[in-house]
Amino acid sequence: MEARTLVTDRISSQTDTAAAFAAPSLQCDVVMKGGITSGIVYPPLVLELARRYRFRAIGGTSAGAIAAAVTAAAEYGREADGFTKLKAVNEWLAGGTHLLDLFQPTRATRPLLQVMLALERGGRVLPPAAGLRGLAARLWNALPAWLRLWFFVIPAAFREAVPVPFWTATVLGTIIGGAIDVVLARGLVDASHPQLRTTVAILLPVMFIGSYLGSMGASVWRLWSILSKDVPAQDFGICTGLTAGSGRSTDALTDWLHARIQALAGLAPEAPPLTVGMLRAKRAADGSDIGITLNMVTTSLSLGRSIVLPIEHGAFLFREDDMRRIFPAPIVTHLVSAARASAAAGSAPAGYLPLPEPDAIPVLMLARMSLSFPVLLSAVALYAPGRAPGEAPQRVWFSDGGITSNFPIHFFDSWLPSRPTFGVNLTTPAAEGSSPRAGSVFLPAAAEPSEPPVTAIATLPQFLGAIWDTTQNFHDNTLAALPGYRERIVQIPLAGDEGGLNLAMGPDAIRRIIEKGDAAADLLLGFDLEHHQWVRFLSFMAQFEQRVTRMGDVIHSAHYEALIASGVDEHFPYYRDAAWRAEALERLALLRAYVAQVEAREHGQTGTASNAFFSLDAPQPEGVLRVTPRG
Repeated sequence: MEARTLVTDRISSQTDTAAAFAAPSLQCDVVMKGGITSGIVYPPLVLELARRYRFRAIGGTSAGAIAAAVTAAAEYGREADGFTKLKAVNEWLAGGTHLLDLFQPTRATRPLLQVMLALERGGRVLPPAAGLRGLAARLWNALPAWLRLWFFVIPAAFREAVPVPFWTATVLGTIIGGAIDVVLARGLVDASHPQLRTTVAILLPVMFIGSYLGSMGASVWRLWSILSKDVPAQDFGICTGLTAGSGRSTDALTDWLHARIQALAGLAPEAPPLTVGMLRAKRAADGSDIGITLNMVTTSLSLGRSIVLPIEHGAFLFREDDMRRIFPAPIVTHLVSAARASAAAGSAPAGYLPLPEPDAIPVLMLARMSLSFPVLLSAVALYAPGRAPGEAPQRVWFSDGGITSNFPIHFFDSWLPSRPTFGVNLTTPAAEGSSPRAGSVFLPAAAEPSEPPVTAIATLPQFLGAIWDTTQNFHDNTLAALPGYRERIVQIPLAGDEGGLNLAMGPDAIRRIIEKGDAAADLLLGFDLEHHQWVRFLSFMAQFEQRVTRMGDVIHSAHYEALIASGVDEHFPYYRDAAWRAEALERLALLRAYVAQVEAREHGQTGTASNAFFSLDAPQPEGVLRVTPRG
């Protein structure tokens, strides 16, 4: 079966009234990939799905965590116009420079962000135009990239970001260069030659080189000073996420997100924040359980691994002053209150509080811990309790979840699903000619293999970028290619000027991304759950049959039965009492009987215990069943 293509009867033409979202007939889960500004692809997609589906489990990483948080809030406030409010958020993000305005550096770190933006804008290839503007664009595009970068883009970025050091060094460089030039001219020019002409000939290049090196050197020194001193002082971030300290009157990212979550959930700004427990306890008007599960991923750089949010109770401590640097006051007030009310509060060292139980964690905290874009946004500091009495807690830094798991499609996975878990994968466009769908939004059919697009690699930066992308995404990409996964993951390719670190995207790029979100929603609305369940059943049973029957030799032996019945003493890890052991023996007998029945049936049909009934012509590639940590 061919992959479905974009349908033409746009559901988005329907009116976005509360009635349009009031009573969806189906339920689904959704997992959204990270990508910084790429997250603007999600609101239009979520709005389309929300008319037909109620979101029961929502997950995401990095920018996908922002989308997951606002989706969960809108689902919680569905009866309070949550999704109509989300449409207004989508329209606001699509307009003007609102997206860029959310990233507000402090006064100390502003030059770094200005350089990033200037480099991003200046390095672009200019679009075709008419007249003199078009001629200038053609000349600019014809210049070698290195020439544009070193003699135009970087100096312009430095002039904008650190003007005082730049111009001071330029003037001094010119004076010094001229002085050197005069000395050279007087020493090298023979008296019989016109000294003035030679001096001028030498003067111009020496002065230019001196002023260029001086201004560049002073600017680099200033920026390095900010990067090495001010950024670490702000918890390793150019932006804290808060408006305070930025000198701006509009909300920064974390303040804005807090206000949006409260509004979408139907909660007053001054009300206690929306929490994981409030989502879990969600009930319909008739009292039926429609609880919402929310999971995100953060990366613990101090521990060197990914961690699924919300974090288990008792794993970490926090300090109030750390939280106030990166979270709005209502969030910190709630955290402190919940921590002091917990049973573990009395055992925490002075100056520290236990992280509240998962149900008491604000949704905003999960999102902020997952979207701590390295260096751009401040990291989050928690503390691991001391291992021995009296030992001081150790600070543990949490950064962007996308560092270790940018697309946690394994979230909410079940062996035999009763509802779809949609995935939204943001990719780079495939190399030209490598795929008939290069550049298109697509959703593979159930029996259609799906591999990541072939990335074009022609330069050293592209090669190094591919190394980073592979390190970051290889596990997610491998999982996404399996049958039972691939047919529920819509692929959205984003061009180089779309999403990612393009904070200053123009309206055309934003519009294209939003249109791709609409197209992805159309494809997911055509999803065939029965086809997916059939493929998942075949894939799972092939592995289940093999793994269970391979235990035959162990199951049929008396070793584990004797181990359970022997009454292991209390020094054994995870000790179990006599009542538990008696129940375990009965369950082991049931498992042994099941394995014996499968083996007998296989012998009866093939004359040998091949255990290959479900494995014959199973969907490819084969997966594996194994025990793995949560995350």
